[in-house]
Amino acid sequence: YPGPDILAFRCTPATGSDCHGRNAVVMSTGELDWDEPSTWKGNIDRSPCGGGTSAVMAMLHARGKLGLNEPFRHESILGTVFEGRLVAEASVGRGIPAVIPTITGSAWIT
Repeated sequence: YPGPDILAFRCTPATGSDCHGRNAVVMSTGELDWDEPSTWKGNIDRSPCGGGTSAVMAMLHARGKLGLNEPFRHESILGTVFEGRLVAEASVGRGIPAVIPTITGSAWIT
């Protein structure tokens, strides 16, 4: 469908936090019609989001701001934290640069 599926919103860490940043991930719940506000619906992931944290680490690595095996702490809107590391560089497809992440943390479906 013609629209975003998953959006990650990021900001600076909370005051006094030892995290690198905070985020909220919004996942769409149906087909989007830009001209019909009633279709602008989604769910928010209250955890720091493992996929979102991995994507942020990959982006920071590509920009030279996060090296391999450096800890990266990502905080959710509830204050829960996932810690990630990039453990190796890799390539996908026809030589597209990639990284291999590892994530620790806890989240629950309620």
